[in-house]
Order: sequence, then C-alpha cells, then structure tokens
Amino acid sequence: MKSKLRRWWVWLSRCRHSQGFGVQSPSAYRFIRYVINEHWPYYAYDDLKPLVSCDADRRRLLKLYLRLSNERQTLPWTVVSSDDTGFSAYVKAGCKSSDAELVPANNMTDFEMERILSAMPANGILVVEGIGHCEKMQHLWKKMLNDERTGVSYDLYYCGIVFFDRSVYKQHYIVNF
Repeated sequence: MKSKLRRWWVWLSRCRHSQGFGVQSPSAYRFIRYVINEHWPYYAYDDLKPLVSCDADRRRLLKLYLRLSNERQTLPWTVVSSDDTGFSAYVKAGCKSSDAELVPANNMTDFEMERILSAMPANGILVVEGIGHCEKMQHLWKKMLNDERTGVSYDLYYCGIVFFDRSVYKQHYIVNF
C-alpha cells in the first residue's frame, strides 16, 4: 500500500510533465512519447512476464529497457542499478545484439562514475536508477547533469537517462513516467 501511495504522490507532483507537454525539441518529444511513455504492448511483454518475477515498479523499468534497446539497437549503453532481476532478458528481447552493460549501484562512487563518464562514446546512453529516492544516487545524478560531457537528459524519478551526443543542445527534461 505504501508503494502505491508513493507512486501516486510522485505522479501527481509531476503530472504537468506528462506525455511530452512543453517539450519543444521534436527528437526529445518523440523519445518521451514513443519510448519512455509508450503504453501499447510490445511483442515480448507477454512472453517475458512469466520468466521474470518482480514487483510492478521493477517491471515498468524493465519494459522501458526493452523499448530503449529496441529504439537504439546496438548503440552502447550502461545501466547503474542495484537490482539485476530480468535485465538481460528484457534488453535482449529488444535487440539481440544490444550492447548494454549493468553496473552495480552499491559500489558506485564519484571515482567510478568518473570512469563511466570518461568511457562513454558520443553515441552512448547512461541510465541511473534510484535518482528520486536514494540520496547517494541523487548526488551522482546532479554531478552528471553538471558535467560538460553529458548532453540531453531525462529525469523519470525512478531513473535518469543521459545521452552523450554533444551535437545537440544540452537540455534536461523532467518526465512523468
């Protein structure tokens, strides 16, 4: 019950950031609308559900990873997470040759984050889980947003997504996920 109340509170406090409202960039709008907030069932959701047992919040993130893998195909991306449940199954369902790496969040330090940021290519993507409710991850998330190597970023409360393409104007979006 506590989880449902928290989810509703987060949703209500961020509802003005729903479905890409107020986003001027066509590429950011398309990413928010058709990757982050896609509500139509994907081809693999029903097949993966019995294989991975997890709570509703984790399943929402896993579905996002499937859509992200499907959208970006083989581009390199990294996920900082404290939970590896179902990660590889959902990523591989999106793209069998996807190059996604899972980094454990429990040993994440400023030094480790610096190593990850310096190793990310220009077409890379970084996903950080727990930026809304873990103080350590909030701190690292804020440092990443201020880093000159990062580009467009999306704050989904449950996780943050950072792109490293510096050919587009650096922008930070808050999205109701």
